[in-house]
Amino acid sequence: MANYIQHSGIFISHFTEDETSCVPVAQYHSLTYLYGGEMEFDLLGKKHYAHKGNCVFLRRNHQAQFTKRTFKGEPYKGISICLSREVLHNYYNQHHNHFPTNIERTGIDLAVIPTTQRVKSLFDSILPYWEQTPSEAFIQEAIHQTIHLLTTYNTSFYPILFDFSDPWKIDLMEFMNRNYQYPLSLTEFAKYTGRSLATFKRDFAKFSPLTPQKWLIQRRLKEAYHKIFDQHQKANKVYLEVGFKDIAHFYHSFKEFYGIVPSIR
Repeated sequence: MANYIQHSGIFISHFTEDETSCVPVAQYHSLTYLYGGEMEFDLLGKKHYAHKGNCVFLRRNHQAQFTKRTFKGEPYKGISICLSREVLHNYYNQHHNHFPTNIERTGIDLAVIPTTQRVKSLFDSILPYWEQTPSEAFIQEAIHQTIHLLTTYNTSFYPILFDFSDPWKIDLMEFMNRNYQYPLSLTEFAKYTGRSLATFKRDFAKFSPLTPQKWLIQRRLKEAYHKIFDQHQKANKVYLEVGFKDIAHFYHSFKEFYGIVPSIR
């Protein structure tokens, strides 16, 4: 597991050389500064990259996937400041009287923010908290600085950050089919599709007679069958790629579903 510490929405990550982290959805708006390694952003198949010294804003987006990893032998190291709806609501309530008016909405999903001294100072002030716990006052001030930094850099961030329409409730089966291979719990699948767990299960029942757990197992098995028998890949690698954690569980499930055993050589 990747090494990170989380302080009320501020994530400080120090990976080792062989560590990679892939997140299948951008649940919150975030601002990330990289001290090393690489971040890959996948926006519906269009890929963008950030490296050491880059500062990147990622808009909350259920179709955005990002991966943190080693680059040119240097492990990923970075700080991400996540802006939740609650945090933004509180900021709005305190400061909205000073907001500009008539700002047009834009389609910004990803933006590279110039690494000014102000940006560098903000993130450098957070670095020491890899080894100690910051005060709530410090966390609030860092988050407020982040919001102020974005809105003063470009006023187009106002309608992006302070859009408080209902949380997105996305196409459930599309999301499941894109992300079945990730080790997400049902609670996480529900959260990432903008639903409570109860609503997730109720909506899922409209699409499948199977429980979500059984659907996930069968979806992984079908993909494994395709990779092993159509693409002639090795079962002892495929089971991890499709989302199984244990080879014995994969072997048992495959035989029970298909009546045959996959080759594990």
